[in-house]
Amino acid sequence: MNNTDASALYVGDSTVKQVNQGSQMVLAPNGDQLWYKANERPSLDLRFASKKSLKDQVSNTNKVTHTRASSATYVDGDGIIQTAVTNYLEDSEGFNASSDWNKGPLAGTATDNAATAPDGSTTATLLVENTATNGRYIANVHSFVANRTYTISCWAKQYSNTGTQDRYLGFLLNKASFSSEHQRAVFNLTDGSFTVTGVQSTTASIEAYPDGWYRCSLTATATTSSTVGIQFRLTDNTNQASSSWTGDGVSGIYIWGAQLEESSTLGEYVKTTGIANSAPRFDHDPVTGESLGLLIEDARTNLVRYSVANIGNGWINSSGQAPVNLSLNKLGVFSGVRAISNGQSWQGIRLDNSVTLPSLVAGTTYTITDWWMVGDVNPSNKFRSTMKLNGINSTCAVEKTNSSSDPLDANSYSIVNVASHGTISNIQVEDAGSNVFKLSYNFVPISSGAHLHTVSPRSFTPGESVIVLGAQVEEGVNPSSYIPTSGSTVTRASDNVSITGTNFSSWYNTTDQKGTIYFEGIVRAFSGQHQDYYSINDGSTINEIRLFKNKLSNKEQFKIQTSGTVQLSQANDDLSYGQNKKAALAFELDNSINAFDGTANNVDTNIDIPVVDQVDFGGAGPATGSPFITLKRFTYWPVRVSNDTVTRLTE
Repeated sequence: MNNTDASALYVGDSTVKQVNQGSQMVLAPNGDQLWYKANERPSLDLRFASKKSLKDQVSNTNKVTHTRASSATYVDGDGIIQTAVTNYLEDSEGFNASSDWNKGPLAGTATDNAATAPDGSTTATLLVENTATNGRYIANVHSFVANRTYTISCWAKQYSNTGTQDRYLGFLLNKASFSSEHQRAVFNLTDGSFTVTGVQSTTASIEAYPDGWYRCSLTATATTSSTVGIQFRLTDNTNQASSSWTGDGVSGIYIWGAQLEESSTLGEYVKTTGIANSAPRFDHDPVTGESLGLLIEDARTNLVRYSVANIGNGWINSSGQAPVNLSLNKLGVFSGVRAISNGQSWQGIRLDNSVTLPSLVAGTTYTITDWWMVGDVNPSNKFRSTMKLNGINSTCAVEKTNSSSDPLDANSYSIVNVASHGTISNIQVEDAGSNVFKLSYNFVPISSGAHLHTVSPRSFTPGESVIVLGAQVEEGVNPSSYIPTSGSTVTRASDNVSITGTNFSSWYNTTDQKGTIYFEGIVRAFSGQHQDYYSINDGSTINEIRLFKNKLSNKEQFKIQTSGTVQLSQANDDLSYGQNKKAALAFELDNSINAFDGTANNVDTNIDIPVVDQVDFGGAGPATGSPFITLKRFTYWPVRVSNDTVTRLTE
């Protein structure tokens, strides 16, 4: 917008603000100090923390690709541990082109990219019946698990053309997994009504969207574990999803955005391409509720098969007084167990060794995490967590022995190591909110095999207690987000976040390879590897513009490399983890400067800028690391701003 044709002025904190865009002046977003400080309109602005979105705030479009081939958890603004939506259907769009969708029973044609989808892309698929007498559907196979609740959904729209008649969307969940009768629903794409049939408590929903689209869903609980097809049906009958009729050769419906969730509620849409995919996670401080940004982690496996402490369900008494199962629902997931001493410090509760215990490999570093609370009845105000090779006497332990010491102070805990079991080190304690403590430590076993984990009130007084909530054992040097388990180990896949293709070239200055980058984010903990905030590259490590946490120096470091030759390597002096960092880099040929948290490094006047075509966040690209990062903001201007401006951006 040119300032001469603006119909209104947007006011900042105290004054009207306009910023440069090439040779024009444009209005900045109301109150956006970063745009004001730069006095330039960026070509990309990703505000992960404030918007809790991947959407670019300049173009109002999504240019970021995020994938994670499993579910994962995060902390919401109320301090509750939530599970990100996961779509288990391998191709949620492009049904005709996808080999994961069986079109054989369609008795008609499927045409991809036939209309504008609800997200504005031309990716909707048109299903049109032929003239045979048949039922009609496409199907995708899934392995359902008994007693788990699933929700299937997609968008659908009536197809209207010469000679067409109304057709409807049907869902069918096969009785091989769902009770003794198929669970069905039919959705009227004209008046927004639906009909549900089935012998169990199956529910459905329909929601109207612009341009005649409806999002339709069906929810049911599996009664038998089996692998069966999910049917997305074309029907001529508003009461019968499995209707068989003689087609007219022209009628049909549009469909788009198919999804299968393990959930009792309909979640946000998650696009899939060839494999399951899970939604991005926007994490929060569990105490203050502050939005921290986009959480990026590497793959981890929780080796504890029952992550929620519960006597009789993967946990048993360990020679203490009879433990008591509670109903606390702490952090939205932990019910709690009152572990009670019977007069010895080691008495409490432990993992049930009749269930498969965590199998650890000698010499490998693991992180043990316990969620716990001060006891509610005769509290000991002490704590003990142990790891040992099963069947061998004695144990390695972390102990809080002073009842008056601060449970949030890592110095309140001492370590007891026993050579025959392994070595404990690096105690960390976090306030998880709601009076819950999250205690983590590293353990390196001396021998491979099953290891026993015990938690106790560390009390010599009979009747004193502590509340045990849950546990996680994972390979790695830092604790990661909670991985819920219930009967088996669970692996959380890695987050992959990038911008490629035209989504990259639409904002990056590829003409003369100049620009300014602002970044804000947090490296949550040391991971043993370099942790990339971002890497702008050409798919290799020899041409890149990179900001990362160096594993050797523990410093934030800028690096520019062209054709394998390092052009720039400058670091910040701050060695801290878990603190918010602001960093900016401005560059053009033979002229570069960077700043961290309001302090600039020297100008580099001998620098060659690499040719690049993508950006990867959190080690997703060629310079892979082991990330545990939250990204708050990434902003790019296609110009090299002044030296003073670079410093001002990071203040």
